[in-house]
Amino acid sequence: MNKEIYIQFIASLMVSLVLTIPFITSTNAIIEKVVVKGSDGIENFAKSSDSLDFKVDVSYANVTPSGIFLGTQIKFDKCAPSLNNIVVCTLKFPATGKENFESRPSPYSINLYKNESKQLLLSSFSGTVYIDNKAPEARINLAKNLFSGQDNLIVNYEVSDFSCNDQGCSGKCSGIKSIEIRTSDNSFRQAIGPNTTDCSIKSNISIDPKKLKDGNNSLIITAADNFGQVSPEHTVQILIDASPPKILPDTFRISRKGVVLSTYSNNEVPVEINVSIQAEDLNPDSVSGDFSSLNPGKDLKNIKGQCSLFRSDIFRCRWMIDMNPGISQNSITGAVIDGTSTSQGSKSITINASDKAGNRAGVVISKSLSLDDKGPVVQSLTAGIEKDSKFYVRSSGSAAV
Repeated sequence: MNKEIYIQFIASLMVSLVLTIPFITSTNAIIEKVVVKGSDGIENFAKSSDSLDFKVDVSYANVTPSGIFLGTQIKFDKCAPSLNNIVVCTLKFPATGKENFESRPSPYSINLYKNESKQLLLSSFSGTVYIDNKAPEARINLAKNLFSGQDNLIVNYEVSDFSCNDQGCSGKCSGIKSIEIRTSDNSFRQAIGPNTTDCSIKSNISIDPKKLKDGNNSLIITAADNFGQVSPEHTVQILIDASPPKILPDTFRISRKGVVLSTYSNNEVPVEINVSIQAEDLNPDSVSGDFSSLNPGKDLKNIKGQCSLFRSDIFRCRWMIDMNPGISQNSITGAVIDGTSTSQGSKSITINASDKAGNRAGVVISKSLSLDDKGPVVQSLTAGIEKDSKFYVRSSGSAAV
């Protein structure tokens, strides 16, 4: 290639580069990222009366505040180079004070022009700021309202946050900052800090019933969103029953055919066992007894009682069992069974009961029983007619003692 042709080629290439510069520039001028926050620093959310801070990342080295606009009229405050060939432009709107926004989604656009004349639009971006003027809603959900004083209370709660009533705000919120559950007398108070941008929370807490008073309690929940807007109070009533049933050992009886027993036979004998339990809200199905000591040969560890209301808050409970000391007729009176003398031994019987709230009670009753393995013995015999130290009886109608 001669020198003249080479010069012509270079000239042609330079002209081509010059002609394509505007095209290349406009192709690479892109709004990469837009971040807008209200004064609380929550992205895309502002209060009804608030100011907005815009931060825009632009991949255009020649951008100046006079070439980038909020909408088409409001110029950005400044632009400064950042990393990776990005220019960061910022704007505070309004420049001073606060703007009063309508309670609805507020759309905005960012427009990047080649220069202030706005004749060549290089890039644009559209977004929405949500105006959050609604407080959250909080609720306590209880599976029951009656709790015992022995087991922890599991309290379920639910919090939902909202931005505004407009349909466009559906599913949008500033997030839930804090939750508080307390009693009306402040005997219990627990703060929960989820600090989340989620719009709903479902969870539970465990409460030691000892922190609540015996009887009626008012449990209150409130929640605040990330703008500090506090929900109305939601209150539920719970009843703490911390008093277990009272099993009355003095009323314990073992009887047969209406006769109270203090002895037992060396044979298996059906007996009736009774005990009284004091409780206004006794759960009759919970009453059971362990009578193993009264018949070691049978499984009598968890025998349910039959209970009926006797008067006011007193229940009478009964069991029908076979009592057998576990010895044969040939055994010697006073033999040791399970380490206890059978002629005179203390038998341990366990009675358990619960009330409807779940309070549990249990007592061990000691019953002293002696072994009666001797039948009746005739000590004397008399008749109504005696003569010469002899007794005479009629063929019928005579009585002997």
